Amino acid sequence: MKRGYASSKNIYSIMKKSDLEIVKKVATGIKLEKGDVVKSIVDGFPDPEKFSFGGFNSKSYVPEIFVGKTNGKCDYYIFVSKYSKKMIMEEFGKWIFFNIEAKKVNGAFYLMVRKDDVETVSSLLSSKQISAQIIEY
Repeated sequence: MKRGYASSKNIYSIMKKSDLEIVKKVATGIKLEKGDVVKSIVDGFPDPEKFSFGGFNSKSYVPEIFVGKTNGKCDYYIFVSKYSKKMIMEEFGKWIFFNIEAKKVNGAFYLMVRKDDVETVSSLLSSKQISAQIIEY
């Protein structure tokens, strides 16, 4: 896996302003210990790193929020837009990737999920054996 820096503020310019406000609210609400670092795609935070894997035809992902802790653990937060089969097809690989990354460093994987979609997304995660903590919005 390679890590690089993405211009994530530009990448996520296609997200709705209301969605970015949810991400910012979550990012600003994260409890930190001395030395912990929060990076996010929203203004007011340093850009998170782009994570990629797969060699020549590598796929890259940027978490909406990244928390690096002084103890070496890393937490990843992913925003989930309104549930649809198309959204799942586009985003599911990202969920699997950050679930694995979080496990590698004893961190946590969070999904920010619409209140109306929590049950559906929880069921999907369970059926695919993906460990994620859901933050309802």
